[in-house]
Amino acid sequence: MISPVELLIVSLLRGSLYVLISASLAMLFGIISVASFCHGDFAMLGGYLSYFLLVSLGLNPILALVLTAAVMFLFGCLIEKSLLFPLRKTSGKLWMFYTFVLTLGISQVLENGALAAFGAAFLGIKSLWPGNINLLGTATSLDRFAILGISVGIVVVFWFFLKYTKIGRAIRAVGINEEAASIFGVNVNFIYTLTFGLSALLAGIGGLFYMVLFTTYPLMGVTANLKAWIVVVTAGLGNIKGAIYCSFLLSFAETLAYTFLSAGWQNVISIIIVALILLFKPTGLFGTEVKGIWER
Repeated sequence: MISPVELLIVSLLRGSLYVLISASLAMLFGIISVASFCHGDFAMLGGYLSYFLLVSLGLNPILALVLTAAVMFLFGCLIEKSLLFPLRKTSGKLWMFYTFVLTLGISQVLENGALAAFGAAFLGIKSLWPGNINLLGTATSLDRFAILGISVGIVVVFWFFLKYTKIGRAIRAVGINEEAASIFGVNVNFIYTLTFGLSALLAGIGGLFYMVLFTTYPLMGVTANLKAWIVVVTAGLGNIKGAIYCSFLLSFAETLAYTFLSAGWQNVISIIIVALILLFKPTGLFGTEVKGIWER
């Protein structure tokens, strides 16, 4: 029987992975209205890239983390400039629908490209930092504590960046009113590219940690994308703070279902949660305006 301490650690760890991917997806939707269905595949690419850096090049884990983040940021900027920017200039009011179609296509290209390049093998490493830590009589790997701490630290830094820096305030201003922000001198095109690059960066780091804790494989992005959208819908579309809270809520629910029911039930529970929330509060736990059947 799993101990309460280990149950808490597993829940927090799973939640920290969800946060990196879902919060960045919420930022995309809330700031630049991109309904991305390739976000999980960015995590998959981050997993493969970090595996190459750690195993083939033998780099230090921190250096591999920094390089993975930098490459994924540049890759996200490239995708936005080469594909999303031209689409935004010509699609008008249908922008959000077209991003759904485009990112779904990008997802298929990335998944099949990874399958052709790396095969169907599951790739992973034994650990980033070998060793165990004893916490209240429960032994757990050093990797778990390190990944949890780094993930939380990244989210905190990201939150302060959005809230207190000049560029962060510009990003939030574009999300509130793009036309007004441009009048006050904000380069909207730059903000779009920066936002997409940052979202790819966070997803890539999430993929690195997923590769370490589990494995990476070509279709890993399908599950990651599904979990991210469940969190985003549960929190309320575009609500970054809500996505952080709901990542841990979903994680605790799934961990309890897996522990006390059986494997597979964690996916059922997550679908039940999002279905109930859509039924009674369609805008999500932290959304507004649209009313559920008990609020009418």
